[in-house]
Amino acid sequence: EAGLRADSAKNYSEAKELYENALNTARINKLPEEFISNSMLNLGRMQGYLCDYPAAEKTLKEALGLEESRPNSGRASDSAVRRKSTVMKISSALAVLTYDQENYPASVSYFEKAISLAEELGILRADPLQLSDVLDDFALALEKAGHIDKAVSTRTRAASIREPFGNKKPRFRMVRFR
Repeated sequence: EAGLRADSAKNYSEAKELYENALNTARINKLPEEFISNSMLNLGRMQGYLCDYPAAEKTLKEALGLEESRPNSGRASDSAVRRKSTVMKISSALAVLTYDQENYPASVSYFEKAISLAEELGILRADPLQLSDVLDDFALALEKAGHIDKAVSTRTRAASIREPFGNKKPRFRMVRFR
């Protein structure tokens, strides 16, 4: 909780230290992998906000690998939904991080994974404006990666989702690392 408070207050150095401590404690005490991967997500975000991009990418990739290697029950259980949600959040963070580092092909791949999971989890119903924002970022990555036709269709889709809401803003926005 202290890490989340520091994170919310934009005290990223303190949050990073607190998330590192939480991660180390989780590993020492052999807490569930779900807790460890979420701690790594938080730590990786802080590393990115503090411009330590190589460490952020390494931490986030490790978190993604850990989360994807967890057994999947194949059922729509709470655990499976939490797992998909965590993979979506980690993939989103990696999409933005790799975009900000101008690694557009990797960014496109992470955006595709994040958007697919977001749609599966019902984000279009829960927060369509957030999805339209993510689709706009995805369109930029596609364009920079040379996928112009797909960028245009993605931008069109984002605009059609946003249109019924006028100038209303999404509840949540992805934070850039630069």
